[in-house]
Amino acid sequence: MNNRIEIKGKYTSRPLKFKKYPKHVGVPLIDIVLKNPTTGEIAQTTGEFMLDTGACISIINKKYQSFIEKMNPVDELNIQYGSEKIVKASTYKVIMIIKGKEIESTVAYDPDSPFLLLGHFDFFENKSYVLFDSTLKQYRIVKN
Repeated sequence: MNNRIEIKGKYTSRPLKFKKYPKHVGVPLIDIVLKNPTTGEIAQTTGEFMLDTGACISIINKKYQSFIEKMNPVDELNIQYGSEKIVKASTYKVIMIIKGKEIESTVAYDPDSPFLLLGHFDFFENKSYVLFDSTLKQYRIVKN
């Protein structure tokens, strides 16, 4: 059985709100549907996750509150965004459905996070490589 995964996508242009005038930057975003690995229940929403190589763990927010309320946390983790205060977050095992591919991963739940992030622990670290081509405004995630 071939377990190879290859996912490609384009960057999305987002404004940066500089004081003088806004500029735009390409941001690698990927649509993900979450699935409960125990019950098989699929979240009723699609999340737009930012591929964030600076994030230690993937983060979900209040958008998924009703989904994780039916799950048991696997652990707890202190997370910190930049120089912000430390937040205690429960972690959950989920299946991420990305372009039809199912990938098991761990996420931290921070209801106050404005972002949905894909991070290193249990996601990027398990891939053969992740490429960002800012000239073509494309990303590519591969697991051989």
